[in-house]
Amino acid sequence: MSLTMNCPICPNTPLTTKLLESELSAMTCPTCSGNFISTENYGHWHDSRTEAHASDQSTKEPLTLTSTEPAPKPKHCPNCNAPLFPYRVDQDLPFRIDRCSHCQGIWLDGNEWEILKSRGLAINLPRLFTDPYQHALQRAERKQLHETNLRARFGDADYDRAREFKAWLDTHPERPAIIAYLSAEEQ
Repeated sequence: MSLTMNCPICPNTPLTTKLLESELSAMTCPTCSGNFISTENYGHWHDSRTEAHASDQSTKEPLTLTSTEPAPKPKHCPNCNAPLFPYRVDQDLPFRIDRCSHCQGIWLDGNEWEILKSRGLAINLPRLFTDPYQHALQRAERKQLHETNLRARFGDADYDRAREFKAWLDTHPERPAIIAYLSAEEQ
């Protein structure tokens, strides 16, 4: 007797088996096209790949994301019913992929697998879930937000001029003295 897995997005919709790649099967939702990839299936597929495949065509071209309405409540793993936690993927990608807190299975909405493949991220999904990777994305997002805020405050021309000055100052041998001079009150 096999257990039926239901989609975490579409209530009571059974998932069906689909071959995402040669040697990579997933459970897919016929309604929203989401895919559940078990840790075992991903590991088997990953191990069957060669280094030549690891450098599959990675592009930064704009991609169309199949939109699905966000789930009104937290998602749960179709395999074990444990919570699915969202993880950032890349700074310029507008979606997060979900990973089970118990069985480590991965839920991908719509065409996220195709996007991950096109960016060269599918070959090493476990890396996306690591603390160092997630922290690096957070730092990059904070840096981008900081730059956006400064550009809005100073204007593009003044921000660019300030960056040029900062780059010059950062490499100047008399940096501390120049900063002291700039910070001093006029006498």
